[in-house]
Amino acid sequence: MAINEIHINDVGTRFEVQVRDNDNAIVDISPSGMVPLYQFKKPDNTYLNKTPSLQTDGTDGWLVYVAQDGDLDLAGLWRFQVYVTLPTPSGNWHSDIGTFRVYPNL
Repeated sequence: MAINEIHINDVGTRFEVQVRDNDNAIVDISPSGMVPLYQFKKPDNTYLNKTPSLQTDGTDGWLVYVAQDGDLDLAGLWRFQVYVTLPTPSGNWHSDIGTFRVYPNL
């Protein structure tokens, strides 16, 4: 059975984003001092801020956040964006804004 929906109170759902610059080049997010933030905008227009992890060593730009208990608490359309601050080379990057739907349970 394949499950393609995210439901209220699901735990373990993976949110993966690859950080790229304005030229669509992968941003190396491996330097020490890198500060990442996953910002989720809930259907009620409140925010949930979470700290993601590097998926590998960071040179490939991939960040991942795994939903924890209590994160996905509202049904409806959610938005998310990753924000990264790097000390060297200094810079700040925002990912594209993604969307996903959280469905109610039976």
